[in-house]
Amino acid sequence: MSSRPTYPNAQRAPVMHRRSSSISIAPIITASMEYDRAALAEPETRLDVAHYSPSFRLLERLVAQSTSLDDLTWRQFEELLRDLLQNDGYTVELGPGTKDGGKDLFAVKDLGESGLVAAVWQAKKKERSKKVGLGVIRELADTRNEHGASKGVIATTTYLTRGALERVQRDRYTLGKVDRDDLMQWMEKTLRG
Repeated sequence: MSSRPTYPNAQRAPVMHRRSSSISIAPIITASMEYDRAALAEPETRLDVAHYSPSFRLLERLVAQSTSLDDLTWRQFEELLRDLLQNDGYTVELGPGTKDGGKDLFAVKDLGESGLVAAVWQAKKKERSKKVGLGVIRELADTRNEHGASKGVIATTTYLTRGALERVQRDRYTLGKVDRDDLMQWMEKTLRG
């Protein structure tokens, strides 16, 4: 088991460098820490890596409200969702960003004896005044079915229209939503650990 890295002299967030058999995490200015593949499988190590990643810093700024969800690009929003899901134990595939067929993220979690759970996520980074409508939820339901996922989840920086919310509530076993309020609670919970 690797020791937890500390960066007492680091002035900036670390960057990750891939090598054939290990990943090195090194602040741009000083120290470095290397993990072998076995150590990277350990939850504690993965949390260390996540903590020192640029997106974790983004998460901290969002919760501290020094950065707003509205300031994120659509890709930063997708990456934020990926990191939150990974922190919750999911293996996440981030889509290409364009021409993804409504599948921005594909998240899988092993529930042990219960088996695997797979979810298709659609991320909608919208202006505050615009809500996610029923048409998007219908498309998500089709995408979930097409990919054989257990659940389809819409995540948005805003909210759902009444019709969209009613559809998600009606199909709550196969559809889910993470709206602006849900997202803020999820980020706060993640930072509290």
